[in-house]
Amino acid sequence: MFPLKVKTADAIYEAMKSLLSTISMISISFETGTEFNNKKVLNLFTSKNIKVIVFNKKIHPNSTMLIERFNKTLRSKITMNNR
Repeated sequence: MFPLKVKTADAIYEAMKSLLSTISMISISFETGTEFNNKKVLNLFTSKNIKVIVFNKKIHPNSTMLIERFNKTLRSKITMNNR
């Protein structure tokens, strides 16, 4: 995990760049917030051939719940692997 002091587009870009140097991903899902949904971060995902799925809460109100559940599962798996 990469704890961030700020949730800016540049901070997300640097964290994802670092993460993607150690793991590979097929896809990533997030909401329409600009910290992920911006040209710099999207270009990083494109350069790594990562499929991007952007959820719009107005169109898909349950999407946040799915993403938060995934994040919880991912955090627990990372924690288990770091023991």
